[in-house]
Amino acid sequence: MAQLASIAAVLTAASAVFSIQQQARQSSAARQAEAARQAQLNAQQQSEQQRRRELLAKTIAATRARLAAGGIDPNTGSASALQEGLRQEADRREQESAAIFSARLAAGRRSLLSEEGEIRPFLRAGTSFARLLDAPSRSLLDA
Repeated sequence: MAQLASIAAVLTAASAVFSIQQQARQSSAARQAEAARQAQLNAQQQSEQQRRRELLAKTIAATRARLAAGGIDPNTGSASALQEGLRQEADRREQESAAIFSARLAAGRRSLLSEEGEIRPFLRAGTSFARLLDAPSRSLLDA
């Protein structure tokens, strides 16, 4: 009977180890999916950033051309202030976009502890294994 208890303890420990391995595989797949999602968001953010830069450059070039066509020096006075205002507005929108991007990335993580998996299964397996070690063992020689 004592041997059955020790066999049961070993089987319980093996089951806990198997469960941990399964959870680690699932966690690894979830991490890979999260990494792919983040890479996609990064590519999207860079594409939008490039589009905004090109739009700003075109807007400034068109503004300078209109001012020059009107006989106004685009590098001085209110023409320069107008261009600086366009740049400041573009910078403000870029900062807003960066904040939204950071929030989108952070929304994918449930907690700071885990990348996608959780620590609880490891703790449970550790405590069950410790209980097995603390359990008094009986041998066939005990009467």
